[in-house]
Amino acid sequence: MDFPIQISFRNVEPSPGVQEWVELHAKKLTTFHQRIVRCRVAIEMDHRHLRRGNRYLVKVLVSVPGGQAVARNLAAPVDPEKLQVAGRKVKQSEIGAGQKELHVAISEAFRAAGRRLQDLLRAQRGQVKAHEESLAKVAEIFPARGYGFLETPEGRRIYFHKNSVLRGGFANLASGAAVRFAEERGDRGPQASTVEPVRPTHQRRRRRRAA
Repeated sequence: MDFPIQISFRNVEPSPGVQEWVELHAKKLTTFHQRIVRCRVAIEMDHRHLRRGNRYLVKVLVSVPGGQAVARNLAAPVDPEKLQVAGRKVKQSEIGAGQKELHVAISEAFRAAGRRLQDLLRAQRGQVKAHEESLAKVAEIFPARGYGFLETPEGRRIYFHKNSVLRGGFANLASGAAVRFAEERGDRGPQASTVEPVRPTHQRRRRRRAA
């Protein structure tokens, strides 16, 4: 798993167990989409339904090149006698009822996120109109942090994440390399949804001869 995971808590005490449970489910999302850029998870306790029991609200936001998938759990109180975690029933003695309910809420939210990612991937593959591509060069690259910046012929700087580089080519990029990219609007400004290195003409000829 090579994408950042951000977890925020509201009215819920953070714990290593919850952190591990979130990371476990986040890792499984790569079975639905292999180019995940980041995953954000918001966990909170809703105190508005005290008579019917507290409810955990879990929101999962997954960013991929060209889009986002957002999902939530149903936020319904859970019967401790019917709890199942990782496909098996959980005994009362294993973890507290509150923790069990939270684990179930997280699992439910991530299952919904997986379905949203599948829908998003099908929509992206089914798009008839291709994104308009532009030429640029790599202005800066930070291999250890997994991102870099492109510079367009007009002098604009475009952020890109390593998961946006096609065919896993991030490790082979260097400053000054020519690329094609598709642009989208990110949270902090323009970013590249896809980046494809441009091979020199002599390399393309060698590939054709080898074929």
